[in-house]
Amino acid sequence: MLYSFMIILLTTTSFAAVQVEDHSLIYESYKLEKSGKVKEAIERVKKVMGSESDSYGLNMRMGHLYQLEKDLDKATTFFVRAGVLKPKSLEPWIILMDYFYEKDIVRGKTYAGEILSRDPAHKEAAEKFLEACLKTNSHSSGLDQSEESLKAWPSHLFFLEKKAFFLAKLGKKAEAKAVIVDLLLLDPDNAFARNFMSTEN
Repeated sequence: MLYSFMIILLTTTSFAAVQVEDHSLIYESYKLEKSGKVKEAIERVKKVMGSESDSYGLNMRMGHLYQLEKDLDKATTFFVRAGVLKPKSLEPWIILMDYFYEKDIVRGKTYAGEILSRDPAHKEAAEKFLEACLKTNSHSSGLDQSEESLKAWPSHLFFLEKKAFFLAKLGKKAEAKAVIVDLLLLDPDNAFARNFMSTEN
């Protein structure tokens, strides 16, 4: 899996602070994981980490293993700690966003927001954040994000549709209609725009 490959790459550079003799324990943890012995893999990494660790790679590793164990609270703790240790990294927040999005839309939206605070042009995070705003009736936040996303993607139909939707929900009908015109100029058969016009008449 792409995720597993990325974790291996991360650990190659992120375990630099780990003592050489501890690398065998980390290696063992991968072998144990591969054979389905995730609990034993966790114990190997714990021996390296102690009670806490400032290693980005080790925290990502533990988050991944606890995710496999479906221990959501512990997985989240380690992924968040990794994100704090390496503030510019998107990977822990992407994992949390993807994991929570279908299970807890509010938390999924929060983690999408963490990604966007680091990379405002992150398309997938913006799309998920806006869908979450739609589902949670967060119209003001949705409008702000749709406008921010359009700075990076000015002709993106999805972002234009969401901007028109949130404008209308906030009572800004004239501005919403202006966005609808932009949508129709880009896509004359746009279903959202057509439906918007039919409900207005």
